[in-house]
Amino acid sequence: QPLLRQSLKRVKNYRLKIFSDFDGTITINDVWVNSLGKFIEDREAFDKICEDLYSGKIGTRETIIRELALIRNFSLDKFNEYLDGEEIDRHFIGFTEFCRSNDMELVILSGGFDYYINYILKRENINLKFFSCRMIFENGNDKPECTFERCTRVCDGGRGRRYIESFSGFWYRGRLAGYSVEFLCCRRRRSRFCGIVFL
Repeated sequence: QPLLRQSLKRVKNYRLKIFSDFDGTITINDVWVNSLGKFIEDREAFDKICEDLYSGKIGTRETIIRELALIRNFSLDKFNEYLDGEEIDRHFIGFTEFCRSNDMELVILSGGFDYYINYILKRENINLKFFSCRMIFENGNDKPECTFERCTRVCDGGRGRRYIESFSGFWYRGRLAGYSVEFLCCRRRRSRFCGIVFL
């Protein structure tokens, strides 16, 4: 917050728009890995996909498709139980109030799924706009699939420069986003993807 206050003094004629990741940023854990990942039995294959992502061999879209293909014996009721155990960062609600009181728009951009983002935000009584991949169930609740329409339209095409942008957290395409923002914030464990880090 002190960093944001200093920035506001320097950019009084601009509106600050803040984009935040969800998994491992707003939430303590990466919900994709920690909850949805519980339905993945082939951990070796899963680790290989993650390794290919972090090394830049594949992008987010291919990663998600491959990981979803590894899911077995999915149960929506069980998934909801796992989500009930996912905690958010204890400072985040205060941060949303800070943004609101300073007329800064806070938007969630996530490579994760709308289902669990919406589930957790509603549980915590947090009302924020978010853009993510959409989780769908073509065959009842047997196995989740996804569509990238909403995520692609905003994250690949929404490079408006009318705002001084802050990108909080990190997801894979954020590696590109980092070049077009005014300042970049991320957690220490993700700092290897960032050219500049504020802790």
